[in-house]
Amino acid sequence: MFASRFATWRRNQACRSRTDSGSIGRCGEDVAAKELARRGIHVVARNRRVAGVEIDILGFDRIHDAWVIAEIKTSVSNRRPERHLRPTQRRRLERAGIRLGFDARVRIVVLAVDLGCRPPQIEMFDAI
Repeated sequence: MFASRFATWRRNQACRSRTDSGSIGRCGEDVAAKELARRGIHVVARNRRVAGVEIDILGFDRIHDAWVIAEIKTSVSNRRPERHLRPTQRRRLERAGIRLGFDARVRIVVLAVDLGCRPPQIEMFDAI
């Protein structure tokens, strides 16, 4: 148990020590993937291209029998990172959802990850 807590602490410290946006984004995606799994959504792929759109996390919600397209917005200083989802990004995600949804339901969500908090704060919003 101690080893597990220590490993989680080290991983979180590594996320906080990075300053470039790529590293911060990857840490945010790691945190978001764990949150989706905690909510019962099986992560199928990360950074997958569908219909010319990169999907941060593609998952399947077995409870609701629906695909989940997750856009991750990560910040270390901005308290509302979900506000940075531009209308063009939303339309692209909808296009990818239409492409995936020909035989199943698709849900598009935004996960706002604030790495400035300890532990990181995560909020999930429906994008549509």
